[in-house]
Amino acid sequence: MDPIVTSIIGIAGAIVGSGLGVAVKFSLEQRQSIFQSLPTKRRKAISGHWVGRVYQAEGPDGSPIEFDIDFHLRTRNKKIQGSACFVWEGTSIELEISGGHITDDYLKLEYKDADYMVLRYGTIFFRMYPDAKNVVGRFLGYAPEPQGLIYGKVDALKKSRGLESSGRAS
Repeated sequence: MDPIVTSIIGIAGAIVGSGLGVAVKFSLEQRQSIFQSLPTKRRKAISGHWVGRVYQAEGPDGSPIEFDIDFHLRTRNKKIQGSACFVWEGTSIELEISGGHITDDYLKLEYKDADYMVLRYGTIFFRMYPDAKNVVGRFLGYAPEPQGLIYGKVDALKKSRGLESSGRAS
């Protein structure tokens, strides 16, 4: 066979092979994700500023505690990202949030302390009500205050709309 034809076939094979590998990897990643693509209406409903209340079953001394929390969420495709802030014993605690939309009504959000030196993390499952102005959920996580697992309930109301793919509230 002519060396030029052999080279062209080799280059074409390499291009097709690498493209096929990327396509297979993308397909597997899509199948492994539990998150659904968010319809535009739901993305807009989730994005924005949420204010809520945390009801933690056991605080550092073993008795139940409650505190206010603010969420700032934004969406893009299957992903929800943002932050949350609450005050604990006079100290402002910042959390990084990431997650997605599991079904029409349910969200799964992972959180971790914004300070990488602090071991605080967990998962919140929220149910969004049909009016898209109210979410209620349960959480399970780890916090340094009791140095162990924490769990409880979170309720939040939509305070303001956000822009779909940005972190700015409107």
